[in-house]
Amino acid sequence: MTENVEGEPVLEAQAALALSARAGVVGEEAGRRYGRRYLLGIGVVYAAWLVVIAVASLWLDGVNSPWRGLAVGASVGLLFAVALRPAQAEPVRARVGGHHRFAMVAGGAVVFAIPAAIAADRPGVALVGVPFVFGYWAAWAWWSTRD
Repeated sequence: MTENVEGEPVLEAQAALALSARAGVVGEEAGRRYGRRYLLGIGVVYAAWLVVIAVASLWLDGVNSPWRGLAVGASVGLLFAVALRPAQAEPVRARVGGHHRFAMVAGGAVVFAIPAAIAADRPGVALVGVPFVFGYWAAWAWWSTRD
């Protein structure tokens, strides 16, 4: 058996390196899991936001616009708190890469803004947009966290 300078076996060093490699793999998997949960949570928030806009425009039709805005804003705050909770429970935090982040956010803004802009006058459009908005974020969750 060959020994290093301190007299410890090389096999212990190799075992430590193997353990370190396994820990790296586990960390990468946890980062991908966090990314998936976070992006799916964002998809839930924006899809549910469209539902809130549609419901607010139907139920609060005769109500003044600031009150309707307050109702939608408070609802969206609660949506963020609830939908992002699974991601916050993860022990590892990760970010989507910088060159992908801009495209992801810009595309998400467009996919959300089109039905949201029409939703106050036509609530049905917002409800039709829900699967598209969630599907957009689910696709990013899959694409950006794959190996």
